[in-house]
Amino acid sequence: MRTKLQNRITQLEGFISQWKIRPTAWWIASSKPIASLIKSEVRRITKEDFEKVEPHLCNLITSWKEETDRYLVTLMPQPSGKGKKKDSRNSKASALELATTFFKCDWCTEPISYPRILMHSCLVEDQEEAGGEEGEDKGDMEDLEGDVVADARGPQAPRPPNKITLNTAFPTLSDCYSLGMCAGKEGVTYHKEASNAARDIITACGQDPMTVTYAAMEEMQVRLECLRCSRAMQAKRKTKPSVRLIMKWPMAVCASNLLIQLLP
Repeated sequence: MRTKLQNRITQLEGFISQWKIRPTAWWIASSKPIASLIKSEVRRITKEDFEKVEPHLCNLITSWKEETDRYLVTLMPQPSGKGKKKDSRNSKASALELATTFFKCDWCTEPISYPRILMHSCLVEDQEEAGGEEGEDKGDMEDLEGDVVADARGPQAPRPPNKITLNTAFPTLSDCYSLGMCAGKEGVTYHKEASNAARDIITACGQDPMTVTYAAMEEMQVRLECLRCSRAMQAKRKTKPSVRLIMKWPMAVCASNLLIQLLP
């Protein structure tokens, strides 16, 4: 039963790959009405079956992103608003799109921009290898089905076998799959240090960190040099051509203790 469910979730993962930004297949499989399809007793599920529920998939993915975006905004420092008129253009989604917006997770040290946080590998990868416990799980179920109750009065009649269905096996897959990034996700926080570093870099590039977006900075194709690293490498290669450390601006955000200059 577990293998059959895992195969269906793999099918679902392949079908939803057409969306660049999406929740995990397990998150979708756990949501109505997709859960009913995954747990249905039909012999096999085809691509046509997923196409029939595609409108529901679109709605699920849209609602997931909206809810997750709202949650991510709550993790960000909130402006005091004193003496300033609230600008709706600079709230919620637009705040997430700023080049100074970075998050971090508890499982790695990488500053994560938006919307990359929605598909961050630490959050979306399976919790365990799918199918890795199939043999062990099957053995446990067989033990339950063949369990014989014995007491001081002697052997008793075997217990009725537990009926294992797709519906009863479905919850056990929560140990194998991840819900991914979603509203209320623990282990994700705002990366204040990376945000401050990005602010300095953006200012050095002549842009306004309060308004410039990550996409706009990417379009600029900014290249930076770490003077401290370049000088150190040049000192080690006195008789060789000088070596310079050139990086894109997001890489500079990830580094620390940099002395940077903007390259023409």
